Amino acid sequence: MIAAKALWDLKNERLWRPITFHSQQAAEKAIKGFLAFKKIAFIKNHDINKLAEKVEELHPELRELLTRARDLIPYAVQFRYPDAVVKDLEKHEVEEALNVATQVLKEMSSLIPFDSLFNI
Repeated sequence: MIAAKALWDLKNERLWRPITFHSQQAAEKAIKGFLAFKKIAFIKNHDINKLAEKVEELHPELRELLTRARDLIPYAVQFRYPDAVVKDLEKHEVEEALNVATQVLKEMSSLIPFDSLFNI
C-alpha cells in the first residue's frame, strides 16, 4: 500500500497503471495474510475472488467490501504483460483501487490480533 500511495502522491498519470497493480497486490496480500493467520489453505494465485470467498465464510459482513475488491483482479496482470488487453484508466478508477485496497488492508488487519503474533 505504501508503494501505491507514494506513486499516487507524485500526481503523474503515467504512474496510474503501477498504482492499480500495487493496490491489487496490497489487497490480495492482506487477504492472504488473514487466511494464513487463520490457517486456512488457499491456492497461490492472484484470484481475489477465490480468496474472498474463504473470508466471507467467516465474515459475511465483509461481502460488500470484498465484492469491490474483486474489481481489482484485472490489475494483477493487465499491465504486466505486453500481450494483455489494456484499456486506459480514468482517475476515478485509480482512486477507487487505492480506496478499496486501503479498506481491505484495514479490515484484514483488524481481524488479526497482532500482539498474538509475538507469542507463537
